[in-house]
Amino acid sequence: MSNPSLQYTIVDAFASTPFNSGNPASVIILPPSHHSLPTESFHQIANEFNLSATAFLTPQTSASPSTLRYGLRWFAHGVELTLCGHATLASARVIFSTLEGQQANKLEFETRRGTLGVRKVPGGSGKIELDFPVTALEGLGSADELAQVSETVSAAAGEGVSIRGVRKAGLFLLVEVDPGFDLEGAVVDARRFVSRDVSLNEMLKRSPV
Repeated sequence: MSNPSLQYTIVDAFASTPFNSGNPASVIILPPSHHSLPTESFHQIANEFNLSATAFLTPQTSASPSTLRYGLRWFAHGVELTLCGHATLASARVIFSTLEGQQANKLEFETRRGTLGVRKVPGGSGKIELDFPVTALEGLGSADELAQVSETVSAAAGEGVSIRGVRKAGLFLLVEVDPGFDLEGAVVDARRFVSRDVSLNEMLKRSPV
């Protein structure tokens, strides 16, 4: 007997217009028959979508109809993400659009980073508020790492960019550039944000948030 198909929704998070805007994510609410899918299957499905993130939701027992609980995992380009903002927002929008979700005001997502809270903003505006954990920023471990980041950013954004400092939070980097650099008007080649150095490989990939 063939496996049942999976229903999915593609959501343009942070979009102000219907098409060609925002940050797209695919969202799949797993039926009971797929709750035990192996991790490799999640990778394969995400690779088929080829978006910046694919979110997989597993319904869990909820304390009340007003607060729904789901397991949430994010996958993109062969990597299981530790945290992904736009795919979490997309997941909340999909759930709140269901019959059950229309009756709820809050969501709790169980993730690799712990429990993430989501709520509908009161007033009927349709806005959604996310409660994410705070991650402490740390300095890079060595001068070689700082030099590698500087080289990569310069290759992606042009030689005119001057880096004032770099901090890391988990697998992500926060790069502070000189105030005189036109960041808004810069043309960035995202393909440059991949390092050959294993220790920085994931940190230098484009953030999925």
